[in-house]
Amino acid sequence: MKVGEMKELAKNASQEVLLNAFCEAYKKVQRGKKEELDAILIPLFQGTVEKKQRTAKLVLETVDDLEALVKDFVSKATHNYFYFENDVVPKAERPKWRFAVQTALKFMDAFPREDPDFPRVAECYITLYQVLSHGHIEHMFSGDMPFRSIGVPQETFLANMVRANLAVDDSPKMLSRLIETVCRGYPSPDIASNWLRRQLLPFLDTPERRETALEQARALSETYRRRTENHSPYRSYEIEEMEDRNAAEALSNLVLQISLAVSQDSFLNNLDFYFSQADARDPEITLYRILEGIHSEITHAKNGADTSGWKQTWVLGYEYGLRHGIQPREELQKLYQEYKG
Repeated sequence: MKVGEMKELAKNASQEVLLNAFCEAYKKVQRGKKEELDAILIPLFQGTVEKKQRTAKLVLETVDDLEALVKDFVSKATHNYFYFENDVVPKAERPKWRFAVQTALKFMDAFPREDPDFPRVAECYITLYQVLSHGHIEHMFSGDMPFRSIGVPQETFLANMVRANLAVDDSPKMLSRLIETVCRGYPSPDIASNWLRRQLLPFLDTPERRETALEQARALSETYRRRTENHSPYRSYEIEEMEDRNAAEALSNLVLQISLAVSQDSFLNNLDFYFSQADARDPEITLYRILEGIHSEITHAKNGADTSGWKQTWVLGYEYGLRHGIQPREELQKLYQEYKG
């Protein structure tokens, strides 16, 4: 019988009946358990039960408070204290991690950029993004969509992170770090990885910054690709190798995305690089992925938008494949005739 059903059954019973029922039930309790039950019952009967104190609302007053909160959150998340049974975080408190992150974000979003401590706040954006994005593939939280849990879309968090850190430092080194952070992270299950990386493009708002981003992304992609080649075949590096391969592929895709935003010449110049970095055994599959990405720009364009430039770029990619001995499928051949006009 459930507690609610028991209350309903006993609500009209006399005090004598309740006392007898309680005593009979108490007799059935094992001796070892009676001490635990006594600790609950005696204060209730004596009227000395203390009222539960409401948990004080978490308030951040300084950047030191923010950094302490973020450090504590990262430590608990990376040790799976919000997911697995443990003695560090009580079960009832595990789903409440999102309130700590929301408090941190509220403080960070309102913090003035002209303050000398703003670089420390911008660093907290990166730290939180790294942990939350890895929560999409690792058992850190009760759900697999941590950004939804805190009520902030991942693309919005990403944009705030990039904006804050470029306001602090727009050097090539910072741009490289932001690119690596985005490409080493993992998208929410309801977001396409290519679409998430595209959120970087509005911040590459000058020719110089776009060229710098291309150079940094190419260099990082080559670094991660070399790391995958250096994994020992005699030991198990499955997780590290998977992450390195994913990062290398994401970075080479970003190179292509940036080059498409620069010019058709830049796109053609980076195709050789993309094919050299692509983690696909069949060149036809690599070509198909490139053309599919361009085709999605055409099919998802707003009504009335001019897509002739995208179609020309698609044709250039298709002809690149022909020059390199790739025989496209019949479906692509039909699209080629249509776009070629």
